[in-house]
Amino acid sequence: MDSGQIRRFSSRTHRLDSSFLLQHLKGARSYKRIAGYFTSSLFEVANELLESIPEVKIVCNVDIHPDDLKVAQLRESKMIGRWNEKAIETEALLNRDRYRRLDNFLQKHGQAVRVAPDSVCGFLHG
Repeated sequence: MDSGQIRRFSSRTHRLDSSFLLQHLKGARSYKRIAGYFTSSLFEVANELLESIPEVKIVCNVDIHPDDLKVAQLRESKMIGRWNEKAIETEALLNRDRYRRLDNFLQKHGQAVRVAPDSVCGFLHG
């Protein structure tokens, strides 16, 4: 694909995991995405492929599932050596594959997912 070309895909017309995402992630050197929202369901679809990509950058708006946010905050707390009573509740989420995969991804890729406040960017999910 021409690197200057923007192609848009919609889950309303195609299954994005099979029609676009998986075929383009195979052998990818980077994955850069601007999204209206972020959800750890991405790791249910493409976890192995994402793990093999050296550079991953995702910018999304503040529409994040609360459990995904808890896992991200727990990962951040672990990285800076803080611990609190809410961490025990969040640790239970790591028993589910999708949240364990999100935690592993954030541990490996650090600041790969950035959240842009609506007041600054206001991304909309098409």
